[in-house]
Amino acid sequence: MKKCNNRGISLIELIIGMAITSIIIAAIILFMSAGSRGYQAAQCEISLQTEAQTTMNRIRDCVLEGNNIRYDSTNAVLTIYHSSGNGAAAADTMEIIWFNGSDHNLYLYRTTAGEKNSVLADISRGSVTEDNLMGEYVKDFWILPEDGFTYDGTGASGTTLTVGLQLEYKGREYKLEEDMKLRNRIVNIP
Repeated sequence: MKKCNNRGISLIELIIGMAITSIIIAAIILFMSAGSRGYQAAQCEISLQTEAQTTMNRIRDCVLEGNNIRYDSTNAVLTIYHSSGNGAAAADTMEIIWFNGSDHNLYLYRTTAGEKNSVLADISRGSVTEDNLMGEYVKDFWILPEDGFTYDGTGASGTTLTVGLQLEYKGREYKLEEDMKLRNRIVNIP
């Protein structure tokens, strides 16, 4: 018969085993956290690009249907007119896109020429609602040409507008600039 050795493991063997296990666990944690950080950075970048493209698409939809545009760079207000004739009537529709630099959002207001001054007064007071939210994380918004378009008497179409957005989210930035061509004839807006 063999004699069984029931002496177990020594304290040194236990410490060495725990040290090796700790090193392996630390390596696994570092590997997983690096992967997680990379995933979060990619998600942030994708969120910015998606938000920028969605916002630019909404702006393009408004611009393409307009027949004159004015941009107030001082107040960061883009006004897109939808006039039926050669001058703006009180019932003519318009969109007002406002960049609020304090909360870094773009807001869209659909109104008429008759209500324009009341909407602009709300904007100057900083009155915003989530119903008017058009885009988030906007760091900068610009339009070229800044003064809009001038009616030349012929109302020739084909005028190009450059719209730019710069977004920032969780330390990442994304810039998008796009040329847009008005499809409709340019009309005189008083």
